[in-house]
Amino acid sequence: MLELDELRRQYPEIIRGDIIVRCLSGWRELVERALDEVIATGLTAEQIELHEIREKFGRLRITALTPAGRRDVARVFILASLRSQFICEQCGEPGKSLQTSDGWRMCRCDRHAAECPVPLSPVRPVLQIEMPDGVWRFDRTTDRLVLVGEPKIP
Repeated sequence: MLELDELRRQYPEIIRGDIIVRCLSGWRELVERALDEVIATGLTAEQIELHEIREKFGRLRITALTPAGRRDVARVFILASLRSQFICEQCGEPGKSLQTSDGWRMCRCDRHAAECPVPLSPVRPVLQIEMPDGVWRFDRTTDRLVLVGEPKIP
């Protein structure tokens, strides 16, 4: 498991108070990269309040309260989530999005998938997301979000 105390020592400027941390340590580098990228946006400690870092539906989820209109910070967290679909949540090696027969999703490398006590099937990773400013697609070759369409949300 990823440890809150370690993250708090590493990122005291943005990890304050009690936050929920529920993900495996294989995603540590993804979390650290996202937190480094948030710091690089120039937000002050008073402008961000992290709420949770966890796995949900086989993807990393980082949620925080930030100033309105800071889509750059939202994109950092979205990119971390999309990247996590290709990183084993147990060891951090390249992985695949998989699903159990009862619908639980996870990302595992071949070794950790083989250790799973239930059969796993590959699932298509989520590569596109809609935000208020448009439809964005994760380009794995450039490791970026690319605008691919107008927003459909009114």
